[in-house]
Amino acid sequence: MNYKGIKTYKVTNDRAFFGEIESTIQVDFNHPDVIEIIRQTVNFFITDKKLKNYYDGDVIVAFLKLLAAKIARIQAATDYNTTGVISKMKEEEGFLNIDGTLGVKLIYCEFISNEAEDFEVEEQEEKEVSHG
Repeated sequence: MNYKGIKTYKVTNDRAFFGEIESTIQVDFNHPDVIEIIRQTVNFFITDKKLKNYYDGDVIVAFLKLLAAKIARIQAATDYNTTGVISKMKEEEGFLNIDGTLGVKLIYCEFISNEAEDFEVEEQEEKEVSHG
């Protein structure tokens, strides 16, 4: 990927068991410290081996996925909107401020939780349990 200028990334996960997740994150690669800050964040959470094996060594992709996962956990627990998540992230150990001051800005996040009516019920055949 080309890491110059200001880039906007949409990070999604529709396979989450608790709902659909979407985050839009802007990274200003013109900020003098943004790549180093991102690298420090990634190193706080994962090893070099995991970075290589799961993220093809791409620290930016690893960072975006880690951040999106954290955002989703915050929204699932609190039901905060984008502004609330930005504020809450200031308290999170290992993560940077995502209000844009350090080169990373959360533009939008949405957590669409599964409601009771979204689930399906299917009766299963009973199986006999043998004892012994």
